[in-house]
Amino acid sequence: MTGMTLPPQTMNVRVGDQFQVTLDENPSTGFTWSFWMVQPIFAANGDEFRPKSGVRMQVGAGGTRTFKFTATAQGSGAITFEQRRGNEVAAKHVVDVNVLPKSGSGMMAPMAQLPTMTIPSMPGMPKFQMPQMPGMPAMPPMPGMPMMPSMPQMPAIQPGAPSSSKPAVQPAAPMVQRTVNVAVGEKFTIDIEGNPTTGDYHNKAAPAGVTGAGGVFLWEMEAAVPGSALLTFGYKRAHDKQPVDTYRVQLNVRRGGNASPVINENVNATVGDDFKIVLDSNATTGYQWEYVGPINVAPNNVVRMTSSEYQTAAAPAGMVGVGGKQIFHFVATAPGADLISFNFKRSWENAPVETYTVSVRVSPRR
Repeated sequence: MTGMTLPPQTMNVRVGDQFQVTLDENPSTGFTWSFWMVQPIFAANGDEFRPKSGVRMQVGAGGTRTFKFTATAQGSGAITFEQRRGNEVAAKHVVDVNVLPKSGSGMMAPMAQLPTMTIPSMPGMPKFQMPQMPGMPAMPPMPGMPMMPSMPQMPAIQPGAPSSSKPAVQPAAPMVQRTVNVAVGEKFTIDIEGNPTTGDYHNKAAPAGVTGAGGVFLWEMEAAVPGSALLTFGYKRAHDKQPVDTYRVQLNVRRGGNASPVINENVNATVGDDFKIVLDSNATTGYQWEYVGPINVAPNNVVRMTSSEYQTAAAPAGMVGVGGKQIFHFVATAPGADLISFNFKRSWENAPVETYTVSVRVSPRR
């Protein structure tokens, strides 16, 4: 089965830039997005599914899946995304990426210094702008060229059908200043330095009579359910609309309280080695494995997930409900030991029906 092909996208980035591609998804239908690419000029940095705002607990609610990449070498290439359920392909989307040299490394002026010209768009599609080379006249309208007809309206999606997708490219993920790993039921504190002149805060030690001494803001929290979340704190005055500084904390909550987790697999690697974790799955059920992250707080992150994919098991043509495997790819980044955890759940559920824990030991490269 081959589904609809979404309008292609074109992106211009520079070597070292991070970029994202976001696609609408509804895992409860069994259809999920995966990608493949041929040209080795991108590095995949993982993907993440987020339910739509306000519908986290609604059964069958959809959301968006964001794929993260880094441009590693100059050139042009394509990333092909497919929305699959087993052997069925509901939709296909291609992103053409032009990777330019780092700013100042080539003869071409940086993108921000070039004027732009707007490319006429089809009805219902966003307008695009592309750099205009110095001395190149603006593109005039073509005389006598008829207007392009409107794109036909897609039929409404019925319950149980794959969700429509409106691809969007977003800026790189925000910087995280701290990572906190706790278990359900554990209490923890977020402390951030500040210096308010009014309000409730904790003063740093200062000589008696000294005014204007700085302090520390404290937030006491308790982990309620397993999962991951990005906590964002804004530093501003009460009457300001925008914060002058932002502090982000990556929170990873595992289940099991303070009890030691059951180790399902052991991995030994050397710094720089690539390895993968393969887990049985069946995308047609709506359940899928989700990478939670490291369980213990290591001095350094000893591993980093680079990408994930779903592979359908071999089956006769036309057979539906076929299972497969989810494959998570990692790279060992620093010496040390840690536990990494995976949850098996549907997108709208908070508690997983199964967990999988891997013990990883990374040795220095000699």
